[in-house]
Amino acid sequence: SESLATLSDLDAALKWCEQGLTLARSLGWPASVGLALMQMGDLMRQLLRHDEARACLQEALLLMDPLVGSRNHKNTLRTLAQLELDVGHHLAALQCFIRLEQCVNQQSEPDLMIKAWLGQAHALTQLGRAQEALDKALVALALARERGMVESQILLLGVLAKIHNEVSLPTPSDMTAGSPALHYLEQATTLAATVSGYQTSAELHTQVARAHAALGDYRGAYEQALASVVA
Repeated sequence: SESLATLSDLDAALKWCEQGLTLARSLGWPASVGLALMQMGDLMRQLLRHDEARACLQEALLLMDPLVGSRNHKNTLRTLAQLELDVGHHLAALQCFIRLEQCVNQQSEPDLMIKAWLGQAHALTQLGRAQEALDKALVALALARERGMVESQILLLGVLAKIHNEVSLPTPSDMTAGSPALHYLEQATTLAATVSGYQTSAELHTQVARAHAALGDYRGAYEQALASVVA
């Protein structure tokens, strides 16, 4: 089901996930049922069946209570937090991402720590706590750079640009572009160009186009808008 979901065939993924959950329940193994419920909850989230997604994820957390600290428990927390973000429950999302941070070992699980901080940054931005959001995104970016996690860096640079677009914050000390947003976005596109075979997302091109337009650089905005269509 995970492979099918990755290919965006959510209906087929749901069919196999339902079979897996039925089998897990018949065996009565809490860890297996919890994992199946987590996968079902994430699929329901992607299908916008939010109430069903929440029910699956909350049941999964109950079953995984003896497994607090396991990777599956942490991923269930992350998925529930993302669901709360999706539906606009920003305070609930923030609380879930903080719980995730408290469970994660930064040294052995930098990917999950980055996701915890990134999620907090998104939630804090929506709660009007922009400086806190900026701080979380910057510490996540520092960890991603330390571990050489290029995709995470590109994502976080885009998030930093969004935060600066939302509110007026102090400009980065090393800013070389015409705006803080463009400063981070140019770093993201430059970094993406260093990765063989990496395809810059249409969303990132659109962000860069808007940043150029905000500065009155309509030629640059047009070029990036064309690139977003190709992507």
